[in-house]
Amino acid sequence: MRDLCEYLAGLDEAYQGEFFGLAMYSLIADSRQMPDEKEKWHCLVRLEDMTRQVLAPVMRRHGMATEARPESLRAGETDAASYLILTWAELMRRFRDELDEDIAEYSALLEMAPPEDYHAIRFLVDHEIVTKAFCDTELDGKPESSLEPVEALIARGLSLTGGEFQPVCPDTTD
Repeated sequence: MRDLCEYLAGLDEAYQGEFFGLAMYSLIADSRQMPDEKEKWHCLVRLEDMTRQVLAPVMRRHGMATEARPESLRAGETDAASYLILTWAELMRRFRDELDEDIAEYSALLEMAPPEDYHAIRFLVDHEIVTKAFCDTELDGKPESSLEPVEALIARGLSLTGGEFQPVCPDTTD
């Protein structure tokens, strides 16, 4: 029972983390001055939203709420402020370096996941991995191919959600 409680708490935290990310990433995307940077960051916003959509059925299956909590949105907006002044390279380095903690946390969640949740939680882990790969590719000076893993994962998410992408504004409910 303790493992299930721990798993569900981690799942809820991860799900709310997608709303945090939607709020944060949207502000970062809108703040970028270069059109290609803005476009790339909006693609990351789509990945956050796709991850939320992949997790939503798992949340409902466990009887958990799928609405954004106001504190998750506020925290994302507050956190975004420290990223808005960074150069592109600084932004890529900072995000890359921060993602290892999320990858480890979500990998631990995957180990606890019941079999019926496996594919959704695997997607959760993978979305952090491809975001890190995006940052690494940008830092390696290969911006033309940096979104490939992100776009591939969004396509995989479409197959998990029945082929529909239904974006949500961070301040709306599922």
